[in-house]
Amino acid sequence: MADPRQELRWFARRMEDELRANDHKGGWHSCGDGYLLRRIADERAELGRALRKLARKVARGGTVTQKEIQSVVAEAADVANFAMMIADNWKYFVDNHEPVASALEEPPRE
Repeated sequence: MADPRQELRWFARRMEDELRANDHKGGWHSCGDGYLLRRIADERAELGRALRKLARKVARGGTVTQKEIQSVVAEAADVANFAMMIADNWKYFVDNHEPVASALEEPPRE
């Protein structure tokens, strides 16, 4: 397998920053797919709000700050982290042949 692209390595560091900032909450192996999918939806909504806020600011001729850009990046990392958690839970299940919450909970219907 090839080395990860520079952009992926950069984004993975942002994901890790967000995970470390939330270490006090514990891990995700006890979280089911349904919960994690809902958290993806929540974080996606937060990302959408952050992007709309910046778009409105730019449309009015405003300057986007580094803090505002970092907020968008952090929200994108949150979305990615919850998706990673689902994948990691299923990887654990396959690797260890032990059920985790994801293997026991049926996700919500679309």
